[in-house]
Amino acid sequence: MINVKKFWFLFSLGIVLGLVSCNYLSVQEASTPTINGDEIMTQIAQTVDAEMQKEQPEMITNTPEPEAEEEAPVATPSLEVQPVQYSGAVPYSHIDFDGDGITDIAVLRISNGKWYVKDQEVSSWYQEGDIPVPGDYDGDGITDKAVFRPSTGTWYIKDKSDMNTKWGQAGDVPMPGDYDGDGDTDFAIFRPSNANWYIIGQEPIKWGNTEDIPVPCDYDGDGDTDIAVYRLENGNWYVKDQSPVSWGQADDILVPGDYDGNGTCDFAVYRPSNSTWYIKDQEPVKWGYPGDIPVPGDYNGDGATDIAVLRTAEGKWYIMDQFVVTWYQDGDYPLSVRDTNADGDPYQ
Repeated sequence: MINVKKFWFLFSLGIVLGLVSCNYLSVQEASTPTINGDEIMTQIAQTVDAEMQKEQPEMITNTPEPEAEEEAPVATPSLEVQPVQYSGAVPYSHIDFDGDGITDIAVLRISNGKWYVKDQEVSSWYQEGDIPVPGDYDGDGITDKAVFRPSTGTWYIKDKSDMNTKWGQAGDVPMPGDYDGDGDTDFAIFRPSNANWYIIGQEPIKWGNTEDIPVPCDYDGDGDTDIAVYRLENGNWYVKDQSPVSWGQADDILVPGDYDGNGTCDFAVYRPSNSTWYIKDQEPVKWGYPGDIPVPGDYNGDGATDIAVLRTAEGKWYIMDQFVVTWYQDGDYPLSVRDTNADGDPYQ
């Protein structure tokens, strides 16, 4: 069974319209986090070591692939309410397996190693201990099924054996993203032991402390993924080459995304204690229930991140102002969120 831990992070972006009872939807006035400008220079000095580290993970291509088993679709999860489709700008999304610009409802079933993507064929691509790292590694606009194998430090991309790459080692946290802005997903890791970021094709960068949570996203809207960390001890977000921002408190789950659709990633947290979403410069929104997993994404394709939760007790996804879908079994891993400490569970 998935443990919802203290701090989480996701993969996607989106906006939303919901069918959940009013017990779960209300906008509340609440005390929101604030920017602490007094700490900016001090924290930057403590965080950044400008000296580059020269050692890099070894890169080996064309390594053996995981066992892959092709089979007919399995009608395990089922649709409860049909969503309403909207036209709009194609969003930035890591979880779009059919390339339609909409975040897909998808889970990895750890018990059998199979990927269940709604309205698509089931496929096997997982071995015990692997970490799911879906992304658009070839730049064709479609999310590829992929895993990072900590035991060997190797990335395996389904149906693309020529892209399998050794990049990392045991203990590293995979953080794929488009760090050079060329339109495809880059192999990247955060190494907690030395707080270094290793991005393939780039020099290593030291950014953060060993206890920080990696939260890469496009915070300045320039089209590439920014290196960033969240510091538990003070609730600060440190984005490389930007000023620190204080936004969050103990036990919040980190859910950055482009909630207003303006092309930049917003600082955002989900607070399990009151089931409220706090998005910087926006009103707090209550959407969820104790035990829910936040699964934000662009579920209607309008280019903005939608507020959404997965209720594991019911197996249902509640997309705010849009629809409810049953698509989960106990122990499944929701693919629209990240494992930010490489322990096999969503978020931190």
